[in-house]
Amino acid sequence: GVAAAGGGGGGEAGVAGVASADASPGAGTVTPAVAEAGAVLTAAAAAAVAEMTAAAVSGAVSPDAALARALSTPHPDSASPLFQHLIVDACRSDPKLLAEFLDRLFNTLNWTITEFSVALKEMLDAMGRRQAPDMRQHQRKCTVMFELSVTLERVLEFLSLELPAAFLNSSSLDLRRLTESLLFVLGHTTTGPDAALFDQTLKMQLAPLEKISRAPILAPIAGILLNLDEAEERASAAAAA
Repeated sequence: GVAAAGGGGGGEAGVAGVASADASPGAGTVTPAVAEAGAVLTAAAAAAVAEMTAAAVSGAVSPDAALARALSTPHPDSASPLFQHLIVDACRSDPKLLAEFLDRLFNTLNWTITEFSVALKEMLDAMGRRQAPDMRQHQRKCTVMFELSVTLERVLEFLSLELPAAFLNSSSLDLRRLTESLLFVLGHTTTGPDAALFDQTLKMQLAPLEKISRAPILAPIAGILLNLDEAEERASAAAAA
């Protein structure tokens, strides 16, 4: 599922996680770029709300109902289309802001995957010591880091759909960063020495399959590849026309 069409709220949660000053070790205070992004989104959201309120008053519809409709249309079960529109506009209008946002996104995804592997090892060690309280604690940590990783991937999937030029531009380094991050995820969740902990956890069913499995973390990668392939085909067709 592409985040824009069925991400289950992943877009909002992922952006919030990337923008958080505590998203990764040593993040420190909020950077000027992140603060600027927040200010842009806040101003845009306020303008959108004001516009909807005026329309609601003129149409005899309550402002709350108009805002709720805008937030939930056309996909009530996915991330807010209004928020998606605002983040795309902010990133499209400020390439520097987009570059810094993507840099933070790649770094945070790499960190969460690393922490997920650490949590898996801790959970397996706790199982070997047969310490049930520790097991439950490590299971929760594994679930949180796994879900955060999936959410960050969905943000990348959303951006690859809405702003593919950010990755396909010949002068951009973001395609290389994207490739490195996706290979890092694949290396820890498919086959190979780095994936041994994940594979062992699945085989021993140490975590609920509805919480941790291969499908959720691999699906956004497939979506990213499809989005960029389609965007490249459209660009080639337009150049040949």
